[in-house]
Amino acid sequence: MSNKVIPVLRIFDYAKAGEFYTLLSEKKYKYNRPGLEHTPWNAITMEVTDPFGNRVLFSEKEE
Repeated sequence: MSNKVIPVLRIFDYAKAGEFYTLLSEKKYKYNRPGLEHTPWNAITMEVTDPFGNRVLFSEKEE
C-alpha cells in the first residue's frame, strides 16, 4: 500500500469571490497570495492551496 497523498481540487460557486480575494490580499500571507482570473466563461476565479496540498477554486459569475 502506498503512502502517497493525492491532492484534490474542490470548486465552490461563491458569489463573493472578489471580496474574499480582497480580504486575503490584505492579510499579506507570505506563501499563499492568490490572484483573480477572469475566465472566457464569464466568471471570476481564485485558486488557493490548503496546508495539505489540496487546491480550492472559488468561482463567481461575472455580470
